[in-house]
Amino acid sequence: MTIKEFNEKLSSSSPTPGGGAVTSLISSIAISLSLMVANLTLGKKIYQENEKEIILIKKDAEKYKKVFYNLINKDEEAYLELLKSYKIPKDNINRDKNIEESLIKAALVPLEVLTNIKNIIYILETLMIKGNKLLISDVAIATFIFKSAAECSLMNIYINTKSMKNIIKAKKINKEADKLTTNIIKRTNIILNNIKKELL
Repeated sequence: MTIKEFNEKLSSSSPTPGGGAVTSLISSIAISLSLMVANLTLGKKIYQENEKEIILIKKDAEKYKKVFYNLINKDEEAYLELLKSYKIPKDNINRDKNIEESLIKAALVPLEVLTNIKNIIYILETLMIKGNKLLISDVAIATFIFKSAAECSLMNIYINTKSMKNIIKAKKINKEADKLTTNIIKRTNIILNNIKKELL
């Protein structure tokens, strides 16, 4: 599916893709932008001493790009499953159980997005210091996107845990999500403040 096709479907009355898929898409764009910086750092004599580290970063970034692509589909599948659960007749004894299980699955996908974002922040931290300085603003843009994606993921988690009947489970998911988001925001803010200082 092209970006145009994705946007056309997104703007339609179709329930998918939705906010969760968008979050994974922008995360894949941010990691692709990071890859661009890495690729335009490699082969430059001035950054030769950082080459081995940048090559390792590239490998990780390529891996995570695929992860975020997969999470686009995973989010759609989880949401469609949830909708299907809500359509089960109310007199079906398994309805509540199916809805609860679907809500948990729907919450765990954005939690997975958060986990992956946290795992790749080191790429931005490294590129900020060792990447091509002509592309430092691109590192900032990728950082802004990941920061936004983290906050979006948190909202996607809350909307599902809010409807869960297992309050203990819901609070556990929220607590983990809050911790991940706090870590991401703290680290991305440091990156952004450092880049701003460098540019001004």
